[in-house]
Amino acid sequence: MKFAQLVVGPAGSGKSTYCENIKQHCDAISRSVHVVNLDPAAEEFKYPVSIDVRDLVTLDDVMEEMQLGPNGGLLYCMEYLEENLEEWLGGELEAYGDDDYLLFDCPGQIELYSHLSVFRTFVEYLKRDGWQICVVYCLDCQFISEMPKFVAGTLSALSAMVQLELPHINVLTKVDMCKNKEALDAFRFPDAMEMRHELDRQTGPHFRKLNEAVVQLLDDFSMVTFTPLDISEEESIEDLLLQIDMAIQKEAFVSGHTGTTISEVAAASAAPVVLLALWRLMAHPASGGDDLCQGEAGVAGLGLEFAVLILPHIAHLLGLASPSALLGGVAVLAAALLVTQNSSEWRSRGREARRRPLTDVLRDSLSAYRASLMLVTCIAILGVDYQAFPRRFAKAERFGTGLMDAGVGSFVAASGLAHGLSAAARAAEQQRPTQRWQTEGRRALALLALGLGRVLGTRAADYQSHASEYGVHWNFFLTLGALRLLGMATPWATSSAAAAAVTASVVLAAHQFCLSAMGAIDLVHSDERAGGLLLANKEGLLSLPGYWALQLLGTAAGHAAHRMGAAAAARAAAAQPQPVGIGCGAERGRLRSSSDGSSHGSGSSLSVRVKAVPQQPWGAAVILLAQLAAATLALWLAYWAAVATVQPVSRRACNAAYVLWMLALNVQCCALFVAAELLLPGPMPHLVTTVSSRMLPVFLAANLLTGAVNLTTNTLAASQRTALLLLTAYMAVLCGGALLANGRSRGRLSAAEAVALLRPG
Repeated sequence: MKFAQLVVGPAGSGKSTYCENIKQHCDAISRSVHVVNLDPAAEEFKYPVSIDVRDLVTLDDVMEEMQLGPNGGLLYCMEYLEENLEEWLGGELEAYGDDDYLLFDCPGQIELYSHLSVFRTFVEYLKRDGWQICVVYCLDCQFISEMPKFVAGTLSALSAMVQLELPHINVLTKVDMCKNKEALDAFRFPDAMEMRHELDRQTGPHFRKLNEAVVQLLDDFSMVTFTPLDISEEESIEDLLLQIDMAIQKEAFVSGHTGTTISEVAAASAAPVVLLALWRLMAHPASGGDDLCQGEAGVAGLGLEFAVLILPHIAHLLGLASPSALLGGVAVLAAALLVTQNSSEWRSRGREARRRPLTDVLRDSLSAYRASLMLVTCIAILGVDYQAFPRRFAKAERFGTGLMDAGVGSFVAASGLAHGLSAAARAAEQQRPTQRWQTEGRRALALLALGLGRVLGTRAADYQSHASEYGVHWNFFLTLGALRLLGMATPWATSSAAAAAVTASVVLAAHQFCLSAMGAIDLVHSDERAGGLLLANKEGLLSLPGYWALQLLGTAAGHAAHRMGAAAAARAAAAQPQPVGIGCGAERGRLRSSSDGSSHGSGSSLSVRVKAVPQQPWGAAVILLAQLAAATLALWLAYWAAVATVQPVSRRACNAAYVLWMLALNVQCCALFVAAELLLPGPMPHLVTTVSSRMLPVFLAANLLTGAVNLTTNTLAASQRTALLLLTAYMAVLCGGALLANGRSRGRLSAAEAVALLRPG
């Protein structure tokens, strides 16, 4: 891989001195670094120049021939370079390949980095050629002598950061010449309130509104921090190089992915239900696991759940096994266990399971699926930071179907399914829909607060945040919060399956029209961010209509699934023989069933025979599974049609193909969990039930733990074995904390119930 630093900053800020010292340091540690001069006005160098722009154009020649001054001549030189990038620079860079490291020593005109297109074009060319680049913005430490000067330097650094859109390190140079080095600490991570107070003190009263606006701008972006460089200390140079290397490698690590195949994502998505089936087989009395897996959760039982439900996912997400190999191996093991067990035990359990209404089966299956999805997501959000994580599983940069692309949409689709099921259940019981404005409002505000907190936390910790995922400031918490606000504003859209489906179709059609016909997809996939907060967060904002359509379609699917379950049970029950008896209508209406199967009329000696009918015949289950399979097939066909005729999958834009992919995948997963509930019934693991009841706290804890691990360890440098140990420990802490919190909550509830029972009356 080819690496480069773009050394920029104001004139006289020490860029050439920086390049000289970095070159000397790297030569001393036997690290090959080449310096490229991009300043056509430079006269002499203290370092060997490998590529020199003066071979293409010089400032003196331009000033003489074009009759321009120094500034105008320099701008002309850089525009000439822009026009001849491929012809001149392309030929020069042919001599450099993998593992080469270039330092580009740039001119000192700020406008080249703030608003002109020269270096933007230069950067895009280097990226197309395969170079991984980091911007090093040099600022003279004398700028910290006065707050107005420091703010001016900070704004220029922010302008370059927004314009170039690259990993960015701000360096305070000439620290070796600074007399009061202790004062540097106050400027490395500037506080907004202190900055405003100091600006107000050093400027007149009529500047206060301007001061407030400037400080607010810096606080909103929260991205400008500075690293001091003392060239007299080797340790200072080493620390700075380490930061730059980490910035370049992390950007390269999360960029440019194209995803994997649909079949591999489907195999990985089917793994949780197969692992659940394996655990149920191990928990069955015939396997001798009933002591471990039944009743209260013990240490051995929870350890077995962790080993069966968590460790296989960690293994395949760290590249130790492919999803298809994992799925095949677990399926063979489960089949072997099933064959060796007593079939009468399963028939008995099946009869017990069929007493449950199919609508309850649907609800419990969806809860189990959502909990399993959460567990896999928690593994992936930390696993993706390790080199062992297969890059094909990461989110696709533009078009593609990565495994982590499926996680984002699955949360939204599963949420819609749950809402549709619950709304349909209330309608079936003729319950009036309750307006939960306060509850939904609190949840929306909580999600928005978490989203803003994540922005501030990642900025403060300098955690790698890939802008093309959602935008500079946007994240998934903000998307979820916005979707809740949309749901509150349009309650009519989820009142029925028809309303949800029609609204979703209109929204998705309009969204796709904007993406395809109006070129919005090019804006989403572009690197353009200069133009304020809207363009800075274009991915998160422009994908919202698609996510809303996905949630509404999930709601419609939930309504339809509930109707399928109720109708299948009714049709199957109608096909069964009715109870047969002798007696008048009044007496027949008062029949009571005895324990031996006979029935007696109340107050009468007349005996009749009634044929026992199961509460939930097998025909109902077969009808429901057939309907779910047909719905899954129809959605997959719609997905393939969208990909073939409209547009490939784009998670960043949440286009029609992505929405249909997510809907098909999630309906398929839910159908598999329903099949497991009907064909292989049994208890739910304690981990699944605990996570199902605490989805948001578990996800929040996972994000906090992920940040803690990244702050304390170098995940990119970790070996596969180290990654396996750390990821296992992380999941053990996360699951253990959730179980402990759930146990304490249940303990408080039990105590409250005991007090209520002891209370007189």
